[in-house]
Amino acid sequence: MKEWWYTLGARERLMVLIGAAALILILIWALVLDPINSKLKTLRAQVPVKEQTVAWMRSQSQSVAPLIAKAQRERGDTSIPLLTIIEQTAAQAQMRDSIKRIQPGDENDVQVWLSDAYFDPWIQWVEVLKKKGIEVSSLTVNRGRNDNNTVSIRATFERS
Repeated sequence: MKEWWYTLGARERLMVLIGAAALILILIWALVLDPINSKLKTLRAQVPVKEQTVAWMRSQSQSVAPLIAKAQRERGDTSIPLLTIIEQTAAQAQMRDSIKRIQPGDENDVQVWLSDAYFDPWIQWVEVLKKKGIEVSSLTVNRGRNDNNTVSIRATFERS
């Protein structure tokens, strides 16, 4: 390459340098500046649409806030221990007599064993707990000993 360069005349070297500089500038423009400029135009065109979306979201947040507050009130106070909620709702659902054992786990789960419980009231009790943000994470159901209409249940309740 050096040999070729030195065989060129002064004018030819100048023309090669000018051509190389022009080629580098064209490549920089074509590969860097033009794509950036195109993307910038696209993003600038999207800004008004995004601003409208943000304005709509802010206006909707005003109507959502009361719904969130209502849902939190319905779920109940999360400072009440899970075991207390299980006990209170079991008594209200008339499931307390069927409960044979309650074993607290960590602060977010409780295991409950029921014997000779009627399944339909148990399902209704689970629905009440679900409204309070408590769900069944594991469940074992077996036919009851005394009656075909009863079941033995082992359930783990978790605060969601």
